[in-house]
Amino acid sequence: MSKLKDVIKAWEEKNQKPAGEATEMKLYYQNPPIEKMDSSLAVLKNCRHLSLSTNRIDKIAGLQGLERLEILSLGRNLIKKIEGLEFVASTLKQLWLSYNNIDKLGPVCCCLGLTTLYISHNNIDKWAEVDRLVALPNLTDLSLIGNPIEINAGPAYRSEVGRRLPNIRLDGLRIDQEQPAAAAPAEGEGDATATATATGPATAAAVAGVQ
Repeated sequence: MSKLKDVIKAWEEKNQKPAGEATEMKLYYQNPPIEKMDSSLAVLKNCRHLSLSTNRIDKIAGLQGLERLEILSLGRNLIKKIEGLEFVASTLKQLWLSYNNIDKLGPVCCCLGLTTLYISHNNIDKWAEVDRLVALPNLTDLSLIGNPIEINAGPAYRSEVGRRLPNIRLDGLRIDQEQPAAAAPAEGEGDATATATATGPATAAAVAGVQ
């Protein structure tokens, strides 16, 4: 498996500049994959967008020192719980966590400036977890598709979310809009393509957890 410090060093060699100067760091889909977030991330002092999607990371860690981080993308990993965000709580605006194994949302509520939470295809099975998101005053964009609460609720899914978060944009659409059949992503790697027509490429990629 790839060590994070080695991946960052390889990025520096490829880009011919120190990682500490980068405002965007895309380290997704490493081969072999990254398994651990650690203190190697501390060099990313100026990073605003960090992507570690499509690896084998099982724990959110090592975010101390990322004083300017606004977008954290960790889709398609092995993460079981949200943690370690207190170090970036004052700056984080977007959190991308689709395709993991998360079942609780409470820990995200320390990020009061969060506007976007993509957490489709996880293990959220209780509406009480969605209720917690009321504590995020700036949240405008949410993806929950593919979680047990969406699957079990059936046609009532959007109204249940809307009752709790009436001003949210859900799965790429205003909460008062019905989700077209074409917008429901298929299982697997083709999700971004399946969703793009209805929701737009950025949201589709986020739902698929590929950026």
